Amino acid sequence: GVVFDDITTIDGGTDGIIATFTVPLGARTGPIQITSTNGTSFVTDEIFTVTDPLPAPVITSITPTVARRGEVVTVTGANLFAIDPNGGVTLTGPFGLRGAIPAIGVTTFAGGTQLQFVVPSTGGPFPGDGASYGSNQVTVTNIEGSSAAGQLFVLREAQ
Repeated sequence: GVVFDDITTIDGGTDGIIATFTVPLGARTGPIQITSTNGTSFVTDEIFTVTDPLPAPVITSITPTVARRGEVVTVTGANLFAIDPNGGVTLTGPFGLRGAIPAIGVTTFAGGTQLQFVVPSTGGPFPGDGASYGSNQVTVTNIEGSSAAGQLFVLREAQ
């Protein structure tokens, strides 16, 4: 469900409870569940309608374009918000043989024009396996499923 963290007004006047809040990114149309601080909750009969979907992410650059596992990479673009830090950024190696490996340490920045992640050294299909060496497609997907892709070349660790 959606959590409304930014409740600014609650009025328990004669007409019932009136709450004023900011609709968070990623909110979806549906009933609203209200839970009090003592744990009592109820779900509204009315359907709350969200009218504006999230815009799809756009990638304009990836810096650096060549990195090693464990290095920080910056993605620049637009609409880089509402990205799940656990799977919203993935790397898919050559031919997609090992599937999409989730990036780690995903951090988004205010304004939605940049995000950073760490090239994973684990998380692949085999123990101790991370991002594939060679050309990787970097995919950024927001919580509504819209995505954008760019390229990153992952180097082997220095021997």
